[in-house]
Amino acid sequence: ELKNYSTSHSYVIMCHPFTTEAKDMAAHVYHFYDLGFNVLLPDAAGYGESEEQFVNMGWFDRHNILLWIDEIIIADKDAKIFLFGIGMGGSTVLMASGLDLPQNVKGIISDSAYSDVNELFKANIKELYGIGSFPVVSVASLYVKLTQGWSFKEASALEQVKNAKVPILFIHGGDDNVVPVSQSNDLYEACGAKGSDHLLISGASHCKARDAKEEKYWMNVDSFILDNI
Repeated sequence: ELKNYSTSHSYVIMCHPFTTEAKDMAAHVYHFYDLGFNVLLPDAAGYGESEEQFVNMGWFDRHNILLWIDEIIIADKDAKIFLFGIGMGGSTVLMASGLDLPQNVKGIISDSAYSDVNELFKANIKELYGIGSFPVVSVASLYVKLTQGWSFKEASALEQVKNAKVPILFIHGGDDNVVPVSQSNDLYEACGAKGSDHLLISGASHCKARDAKEEKYWMNVDSFILDNI
C-alpha cells in the first residue's frame, strides 16, 4: 500500500501481468500517485508475497480484489476506487467487474486482457508451437479442474463483463501477438456498462501500449478517470 502525500479519498487497486509481481508496476504506479491516488498493489495468487500456491489466471483473484475493496471502504467510507490491470491483471479486474461491486468503485481500466483462459491458451499454442490446441488445452483444463477446482472455459472475463455495472476502459496493442486484438473487441462489444470505451494503440505489442504511445495512453486513461470519478 502506497499512501499518497496529500489527503486523498481516491484509490486505485493495480493488478500485475502474468510472470511478474506487483513491484514491477512502478512506472504505472508513479502516474497514479502523481494524480493524487492512494495505490494498493496486491500480488496475484502464486506470485510475490501471495500465500496462495497456484496461479489461477485471475479467476479466484477476482474475489480477493473484492476483499481489498472492502478493506479500503472500512478504512475510508468516502473512498472513490478504480481498478487497473495489465495482461493477466487486466483480465482479473474484468472478471471482478461481474461481481456485486460497491458504489465506491467508479471505474475499471483493463490493458491487454484476454477474453477467457481457454481462448488465450488455444491462441498461444497455435502461435508458438504451430500445433492444434486439441487435445492439449482440454487435457490441461481437466487437470486444473481436478487439482484446483476451476476450468479454463469458466475463467471468462467475457462472461463477467456482460454483467458489469461500472464503466470500463479497454486498452489493447494493435500488434499484440499473445492476446489477439479480436479478444479485446469481443470484450468491449460484450460489455454491459454504460460509459465504457475502447482504446487501440497501433504498433504496441502485448502489455506495451504505454511504452508505444505514452502520451496518448495516459491522456485517455486520465480522461476516463475524470469522467467517472
